[in-house]
Amino acid sequence: MDIDKGIALLRGFVTIDKNIEAQTMKVFLAVAHKGQCVAIDLERKLGLTNATVSRNITYWSDAIQKKTGEPGPGYIERRPNPRDRRYKLLRLTEDGQAFHRSLMA
Repeated sequence: MDIDKGIALLRGFVTIDKNIEAQTMKVFLAVAHKGQCVAIDLERKLGLTNATVSRNITYWSDAIQKKTGEPGPGYIERRPNPRDRRYKLLRLTEDGQAFHRSLMA
C-alpha cells in the first residue's frame, strides 16, 4: 500500500472516531478480509487477547458503548455458529461492507 492510500484509509476511520485506536482498525479490516470468522481467528492473526478482540468487536457492533452510552455503528455482527455454539461467527453487516468499500476506494 502506498503512503497516499494509507493516509486516505486513516482519514476514513477518523470519520467514525477521531481517537480510534490502531487495534480497532485492525480488527475491522481483519473481519473484512476474512469475510466470516470467529474471535479466536482474530486473536491468532492479530496477536491480540480475547478481551481486546471482544472489546473491539463490540465497538464495531450496534451494542451500547461503555464510553459513550450510545450504540456503535453496527458494522460487524455476531451470528450463531452452527458448528460450535461457544464461538459466534463474525462478519460485516451491509453497512460495514459499504464502509469498507468506501475505505478501499
